[in-house]
Amino acid sequence: MPNEVIEAIGSAAVLLALLICTGDLVDLGPSLVGCFLRWKENVALYNNMKLRRKRNKLALCITPAILLVFSHYPIWNIFENTSPLIAYCNMVIVFLAYLLLRVLCRLVFCRGDYAAKEFDQQADLVVNYFIITSVVLFALFGSCRLLCVPDELVVRILLYSSAAIYCLLLVREMQVLNSIRGFLPSFLYLCALEILPTGILVASHYFL
Repeated sequence: MPNEVIEAIGSAAVLLALLICTGDLVDLGPSLVGCFLRWKENVALYNNMKLRRKRNKLALCITPAILLVFSHYPIWNIFENTSPLIAYCNMVIVFLAYLLLRVLCRLVFCRGDYAAKEFDQQADLVVNYFIITSVVLFALFGSCRLLCVPDELVVRILLYSSAAIYCLLLVREMQVLNSIRGFLPSFLYLCALEILPTGILVASHYFL
């Protein structure tokens, strides 16, 4: 089957999944905007089981779509000159490897006091910002495609935007944890379970 046909089928399937979750995005919109602006809104969303279920469903639907966006560009040098299907599979592998690394870091470092419920609350916050980041990147990607922006510039826009929102995520995580545990435990937690796995991911971009 030609690569163009495979890419078209994949794009249509992803678009269908996003359309199915449009209602959830509308329902979650005010809460996600609040999460972006205020750290306490993240705590409120964590304590709302109904909204959390919708948010988790939305995150699952968004994941294939955002991976499809990034698979359009050779972010890792070892993935250059590959077919669309192989490029997408590579992005899935990278994403799963990153999730596995986060889980391993949590198993190794999150013990005793660090395994308390409030730290689960902080980890849950990551999903909120994953959705926020994805929505922003969809808008930027679509705008760049319409304006025929060069691929190299598009990659920079997507990566820098992701980095900016990730920095805000770290601030919100620190605010949530600092309100419960204090500065030092919160800082150590972020270093071990957030900055370490993400630092490895970023390093792989430069060395692979």
